Amino acid sequence: MRQLRGSNVTPVLSPFPAPPLSGGFLPPASAPDYSRVLPRTLEWRERMKGSGMRPFQLNSEMRTMRGVFYPTGWLVLLLPGEQHAREAARKLAAAGIAEDRMMLMTPADFQREIAGSQGDEGILPSAGTEGDTVRKMAELVGHGHHGLFIHAPDQADSERVMQALRGVPVSFGQKYRTLIIEDVVE
Repeated sequence: MRQLRGSNVTPVLSPFPAPPLSGGFLPPASAPDYSRVLPRTLEWRERMKGSGMRPFQLNSEMRTMRGVFYPTGWLVLLLPGEQHAREAARKLAAAGIAEDRMMLMTPADFQREIAGSQGDEGILPSAGTEGDTVRKMAELVGHGHHGLFIHAPDQADSERVMQALRGVPVSFGQKYRTLIIEDVVE
């Protein structure tokens, strides 16, 4: 191979084909199989139509680097049942909270996504209460409570949410801020 004039960079032939000039990217044959996830997603979309929220989806931003459940910027509320959670979502939508900022967490979602979080166990010393929080949530979810997650990164957003939910039977509520978990329900 020859060097380009005025450059000390040697061109390298890539073992990968060049991307198409138009159209989309096609994943390699070794891409993960999402066929099991798609039916659940479609089922949830159908179930959630008009409910004012989307299904719960735990992403990496809702965990610490150690894998501990810690959804910074989210209000996490537990309500006595699915109907209560849906009614709360309708009230929030009427108050101007965007539907894409709300997620419904079923007891099955909790068991699958959050129940395994270790929290602060095994770390000494620790001022954290993440493990206690998950245990309290597990107790309520075990009695059929459903979660409503609302993305409210600012204090003004949190206050607007709580104002809209006055009179709603929220059994558990916490706001996750950087380094602080704030109880929002007495």
